[in-house]
Amino acid sequence: MQQHQMPELDRDILRLMYMRIGTHAMIIEGITPEEYPPLVKRFIADTKKKKPSRSLDFLELLDKDLTEVKYRLIKVENFFVYNIDLFAEDVDPDKATRAMGMLRGMYQGGGMSQLMFTRPSANLDYNSRKGFTYMDNHPLGNWCEFYRIEEGRLISQAYPIRQQPLDQSLLSW
Repeated sequence: MQQHQMPELDRDILRLMYMRIGTHAMIIEGITPEEYPPLVKRFIADTKKKKPSRSLDFLELLDKDLTEVKYRLIKVENFFVYNIDLFAEDVDPDKATRAMGMLRGMYQGGGMSQLMFTRPSANLDYNSRKGFTYMDNHPLGNWCEFYRIEEGRLISQAYPIRQQPLDQSLLSW
């Protein structure tokens, strides 16, 4: 009988996520478009194995009543959120900011571990949009740990929002 081998990246993410005691929040960016669908699918399946847990598509969250969502998440201990993007062309930055604020509040309420994946080519950089700056109480702030996938490896990163190369086409408003 053939055993399923967990990809090394999955093991690294799980090790970081679950080796901690108490609450933990981490956001991972830099997942390639090819890696993204199977990685999200595997982590949705992994989240279903843990109780109480929940997986949620961030882009679907933007159009929901956040008070109701928060109420439904109160007893969730393991929360996986994917498709995070704050400033893509098809994302309302105000709704995205409110949704990230709700996630931040859920984490700070205690008892919840959050694993968040940005979608490929996500734009989290407040400095890339007119009227927004990083210092405008960024919804990612310092409440979660940042990681980036580079060459198939998980790399810890401080404030990646400021370090990402700015797409100059976003500046033409």
